[in-house]
Amino acid sequence: MTVREFDARASFTRGASSRQDRLPGRLFRAAWLLGRFVRREPVGYEQYRARFGRPVHAFHGDLAALRAARIYRGTELLGS
Repeated sequence: MTVREFDARASFTRGASSRQDRLPGRLFRAAWLLGRFVRREPVGYEQYRARFGRPVHAFHGDLAALRAARIYRGTELLGS
């Protein structure tokens, strides 16, 4: 089917990299970051990359997700 013949775009099937397939990995990474924050261990991109092999924008996205969740330890906002 083409746009020329049917005046509509062809449908497509999402591959294995759809958003739902990546959610468990993101949750695992967020739990790892949260554990480091709770233990007051340093969190840097170098440790994150060594552990997960993800690019820097994924690191920043995971940190932003934790900040958006507004998780506190006592009165201290974790991840800030």
